[in-house]
Amino acid sequence: MKIFSSFEICVRDVSRTVQLFVDIFEAQKEYEDSTFAVIWFGKSRIILNKLELSEFSAPNPILKAGATEHLGAGLEIVIAVENLSELHGKLQHADVQGLTDIVSREWGLKDFRFAISDGYYIRVTEPDAGVKEVW
Repeated sequence: MKIFSSFEICVRDVSRTVQLFVDIFEAQKEYEDSTFAVIWFGKSRIILNKLELSEFSAPNPILKAGATEHLGAGLEIVIAVENLSELHGKLQHADVQGLTDIVSREWGLKDFRFAISDGYYIRVTEPDAGVKEVW
């Protein structure tokens, strides 16, 4: 069975978010307009939609009153790269929050973390054996 996955995130500024991913991670932009974009990280697709809270409704109970307080909650976006130190250096001058130092983790990989302005939490890590296998 072949499986492909992508994910969609809602952001306040589609263009700014696309630019961050293209400039820092060299993502490939497939399409972009003022409210929607499709970008690729290798074999992974990310769909960006403009956040319009007035359009969100049930059945998602989080996206009601106070929805902006929950954006990004419970979601960790993980990006594996070969050039961890280089990307960390680029992010020091980017529009991100909470950029951590590069840390060696107990599971044997190094990573760093940050959040984009819409609250999405991103972990950038070295590739593990499974990722290396599909590269």
